[in-house]
Amino acid sequence: LREAGGRQVGARHEGTKAREDSDCKDSWISPTRHIAWKCEMGYALLADLIVIVHLAYVAFVIAGTVLVLTGALLRWRWIRNPVFRVVHLLAITVVAVQAAVGVICPLTEWETALRRRAGQQVEADISFVGRLVRDVLYYDVSPRALTITYVIFALLVFATLLIVPLRWRRRG
Repeated sequence: LREAGGRQVGARHEGTKAREDSDCKDSWISPTRHIAWKCEMGYALLADLIVIVHLAYVAFVIAGTVLVLTGALLRWRWIRNPVFRVVHLLAITVVAVQAAVGVICPLTEWETALRRRAGQQVEADISFVGRLVRDVLYYDVSPRALTITYVIFALLVFATLLIVPLRWRRRG
C-alpha cells in the first residue's frame, strides 16, 4: 500500500522485529508505529480526562455557591456542613491566589503537556469531548479580568460563610 507521497504504509518492513504482543502482531501498522500510536492515544485520553476534572472543579465552585445561597433561602440544613463549606472556600481561594500571583492553573498546564505528548495542537487537533469542555471552560478575556473575577468570587464565597454560618456539631 502507498499513500499520496509515495511512502509505503500498511506492510511490515523486512528486518523489523515484530513484537510478540497479540494486539500488535496482526496490525497493518508496523509494531513500533502501532505502539507509538497507542501511547499518543493514551496521552490524548488522559488530557481529555484532566479537562473533564477541570470542568468538575469549576462546576463544584460555581454550583456550590448557588446551592449555598439557594439553601439559605429554602432552609436546607446540609449547606451548613463545615467540611463542604471549607473545601468549597479552599477550592476558589486556591484559584484566586494562583491567579493573583500569576501562576497558571496546574490542570491547564498538565492538559497542555499531555496534548503535546499526544502530538495534538491544543486548540485544533483534540477530541470532540475535549473541544466541547474547553469551549465551556476557556474564554478569550484578559488574564487581569479573570483574576479580578476569581478574587471577587472568592470574596463572595467567604461572605456566604458570614451570611449562612456553619453548623458545628456539639459533642456531649
